[in-house]
Amino acid sequence: MTAIIWVVIITHEVLNLEETVGMNFIIKLMAVMIIALSINIFLGRWRVKTRKFSLHWFLAIHIAVPLIYLLRVYEGLAYWTIPFLVVFSVLGQIVGGRL
Repeated sequence: MTAIIWVVIITHEVLNLEETVGMNFIIKLMAVMIIALSINIFLGRWRVKTRKFSLHWFLAIHIAVPLIYLLRVYEGLAYWTIPFLVVFSVLGQIVGGRL
């Protein structure tokens, strides 16, 4: 939850995105980041239960990539949002692996 608050602070204050892209864009970005986090928490839990470097382990890490890509394209998010989505995906894998 703290990571979400920091992303809001960074996008609003430092990058000043509200003036350049609009609040609707920021809401879409936040929604896709939260979905990426949620999907990867589930997949991270699955990943730790599989044998390392097996097919299931590989799928647990990579199956979310096309889903997040489709969400990003559907919502019309720009290429520069990809690092935010990657960070939230990795956080989801880490949190899911520790649950």
